[in-house]
Amino acid sequence: MPEQRIMIVEDEQVIALDIKKYVENYGYDVAGIHLSGESALAAMKDEQPDLILMDIRLRGELDGLQTAKIIKTEHNVPVVMLTAYADDDTLHRAKLSQPFAYIIKPFEERELRTAIIISLYRHKMEQMVVQRERLFSTTLESIVDAVIVTDESGRIEFLNSVACDLLGLDPAGSVGTSLDDRVKFRKRLPENGNGVEPVEDAERHAGSGESGIKGEFIAEIVDGRVVPVERTTTPLHSANGEQNGWVWVLHDISRRIENERIVRAQSERLLRSQKMEAIGRLTGGIAHDFNNLLTVIMGYSRLIIDELGDADIPGREAIVNDVEGIQKAAMRSAALTKQLLSFSRNQNVERRPTDLNAALTEVEAILRQLLKDNISLTIELTGGPGVVFADPSQLEQVITNLVVNARDSMPDGGRLLIRTEGKYVSLSDVIGRDDVEPGEFVVLTVSDNGSGMDPETAGRIFDPFFTTKECGKGTGLGLSTVYGIVSQSRGFIDVESRLGEGTTFTVCLPAYLEGGTGVRIETESPEKDTGAETILLVEDDDSIRTLVSRLLRQKGYQVLDASNAGEALLEAENFGGTIHLLLSDIVMPLMSGVNLAIRLRESRPNIGVILMSGYPDSSLSDEERLTMGFHFLEKPVDPGTLTRSVRQILDG
Repeated sequence: MPEQRIMIVEDEQVIALDIKKYVENYGYDVAGIHLSGESALAAMKDEQPDLILMDIRLRGELDGLQTAKIIKTEHNVPVVMLTAYADDDTLHRAKLSQPFAYIIKPFEERELRTAIIISLYRHKMEQMVVQRERLFSTTLESIVDAVIVTDESGRIEFLNSVACDLLGLDPAGSVGTSLDDRVKFRKRLPENGNGVEPVEDAERHAGSGESGIKGEFIAEIVDGRVVPVERTTTPLHSANGEQNGWVWVLHDISRRIENERIVRAQSERLLRSQKMEAIGRLTGGIAHDFNNLLTVIMGYSRLIIDELGDADIPGREAIVNDVEGIQKAAMRSAALTKQLLSFSRNQNVERRPTDLNAALTEVEAILRQLLKDNISLTIELTGGPGVVFADPSQLEQVITNLVVNARDSMPDGGRLLIRTEGKYVSLSDVIGRDDVEPGEFVVLTVSDNGSGMDPETAGRIFDPFFTTKECGKGTGLGLSTVYGIVSQSRGFIDVESRLGEGTTFTVCLPAYLEGGTGVRIETESPEKDTGAETILLVEDDDSIRTLVSRLLRQKGYQVLDASNAGEALLEAENFGGTIHLLLSDIVMPLMSGVNLAIRLRESRPNIGVILMSGYPDSSLSDEERLTMGFHFLEKPVDPGTLTRSVRQILDG
């Protein structure tokens, strides 16, 4: 260990040399001898003493006490005062300079040695304390939690910068004030995370005698802010074991609670999506057979009416009315099936670039007719692009259903706002949402100030057959249909509602960024639906095949019928003439209608193709529609629609 260096500041040269001899005999190194305070201060940097022995009376303008005060402030080196003066004024001034020892001349050698040893040791201990305090302070300032130290009555003794920011406090003016005057704590209830127990103040907590408490609380800060925190309190004890204070550690859990809310919302969305998918499988399973039956019912009803014609038979008008009643019931059943497929996201749709703003403008008059006079409607359209890739008729259905739902929630009148805007949806926004990719979206918002819903009702609002309306006044399919349509369009819908304040539905649909408009292509129906061309009819359902074959033959067409793809290929191979059109079901055993059409095109490239299906998942892809020129009819199909479609395709 290197020798400790001692500087001697003494205006009497003889005394200075005696002190030097003593110091060296003690085993210390003399850094230097100076006759004035100015000289000592100038040498501090070069000599770097560990201790200074200083007389009070010195040469120069600075005396020893003034010099000692400067050394303590600027260099933090311990000073031992050596003087022959012990009057009250000198002693008072000596206290202000805070020397480590004060020795009256003349002194004994052992007295000087003791003062040097104790002063060096004391300075070392003080530096260790300072280092520990600096470490303690740096540690507390570097952690992300608020740390507060209070006495046994709850008065603040220390707080770090995080605590100052959290509680809105000034460090200098807060020490000694009551923590209870700054913040109140309420126990955060675990059931829903928002409820609280009665207030708990710092003084009552301190007096509880508990050895340590950890839990989640709502911190109600005096400036009005409310912050959820995880609070840990640990008792402080004196040297004799008595409790004399508390350490409060507050961890802001706002972000954690928000993340938990997001996870819960994502889980609920996933559960809802899975529930819809399960219903979709069930619905799709029965849709094919049900649509086939409806096709037969609608077809034979039309045949009966056509065969009756204008015949003058008794009761003709009543028979026609009865059959038309059957047709209407079948059409309502078909509409119900379509609606069921819609909320399960299995409906066959014709998506195209559609301007949401234009769609709203087109249906505005209808919407106003749906509303009562005591409901004001405001429509705000985005100034930017509002084109989405969706089925225009379904888009109108979404708007109408949401407006009707808002109307029903305002029986005594109110305000309804519909607005559109562009929005970028990030990856975090689509987590838990099936088939939704981040990117640019067009947002449709429908807000009312009606009766609103409680959280439990809002959580079930998209469930099929769930309704808050009276028995007989709602099917419970309106909003579930909206959910299915939006999901099938690769979008999502959210709802925010407060009981007694109103409801806001937010529909987000992917923006169509490649241009285009939502103008529908209206095709004129052909003037006639008869012909003499040859049609290859392929249908595995005997009742539908028999019906369609009869319809086509009545219109003058030559019909080759087959119950599956294999029979159809044999019919085509054995038939020597031209087959003008393939009319086939899509879902069949062994080979689908699509693959059958592709096989037939190899030998008969000019054959027209119409494919039919009652299965929700069997609609044609864009490639099959556009590139291959295939056409699609969704079952159940009305006989008139069928024959007109056949004529239209044959006419090119």
